[in-house]
Amino acid sequence: MEKRKLGKSGVEVPALGIGTAAWGFPMMGYGRTYTKEDLYAAYWDCLNNGLNFFDTAESYAGGDSERLLGEFHMRDGRNIMIATKYKAAGDPKEVLPKLKASLERLKVSRIDLYQLHYPPQHDKIEKYMDAMAEAVKSGLARAVGVSNFNAERMKRAIDRLARHGIPLASNQVFLNLIERRAEYNGVLDLCKSEDVALIAFSPMAQGLLTGKFRGKTEKLSFSQRAYFRLQQLDMFRESPVKKSLVSKLVKTPLALKSSKLELLFRVMEDIAKKHNATIPQVALNWLLKTETHVIPIPGVKHERQSRDIIGTLDFTLSDEEYRQLCDVRERIGK
Repeated sequence: MEKRKLGKSGVEVPALGIGTAAWGFPMMGYGRTYTKEDLYAAYWDCLNNGLNFFDTAESYAGGDSERLLGEFHMRDGRNIMIATKYKAAGDPKEVLPKLKASLERLKVSRIDLYQLHYPPQHDKIEKYMDAMAEAVKSGLARAVGVSNFNAERMKRAIDRLARHGIPLASNQVFLNLIERRAEYNGVLDLCKSEDVALIAFSPMAQGLLTGKFRGKTEKLSFSQRAYFRLQQLDMFRESPVKKSLVSKLVKTPLALKSSKLELLFRVMEDIAKKHNATIPQVALNWLLKTETHVIPIPGVKHERQSRDIIGTLDFTLSDEEYRQLCDVRERIGK
């Protein structure tokens, strides 16, 4: 199993992690289209194939994602690597108590990566980094990460943590073959220059890059469509291009332009056939090929999805195939 480093933290994880945002969340189908046993079957399958890095958060399903992960860990017994996130709510003094509450739900005494889920108020970044550093010093976490930080905020986090002799391990941001702003806004460049892992969330673009929405048989849900429009609002100032709020509200996101995306899917389909692979595997392979600092965390709800994710590591895109995908994405994005 290929390993990738969480920056300079000394922590290594599989090249692919597993996202658990949907675990226990009824609005994403839990209890309807997949069950606890479906999740456990996928969890078990991932561990059998060396994928033992799981990303969760205190806010996912009101803490139930953490509880399920803790339950599965106890039930299975094998070692796993855990990343969870804390949603900054105003007072940095809450960091350690919130971490301890997460540890209780996860049924562990320490996690591998503790992340600040969203950027705090501008004048509190340094105070939050001080508090996150305490999580490592106290032995409750092995490494510190952030999420949804633009390059300027990320650099402030790096500099503040350095005062404690602790490196920033990761920045978890939105990155996939459709949404590539992290490549253009300085975040990926900073990750490379400062040796920080880029954990790519929503690597399948809310399931869009599986190809299952290409035809007319299955439609994007209201929440999926809203998600893409919400991302376009750029609430965390991650986009390198400054646009008015009106243009952000009115413009249709590329993710919702099915005719344009079909050109991308055709190229992905051709590449998949050459490798006896699937379209989702091509999408994940593109991320792995982008940079060794990138660690995608696709979500799993059942064993069929875990099988697809595991198969991603059976092949590697050629340089030419990678360029093909980049080129067609550039063309349809204009």
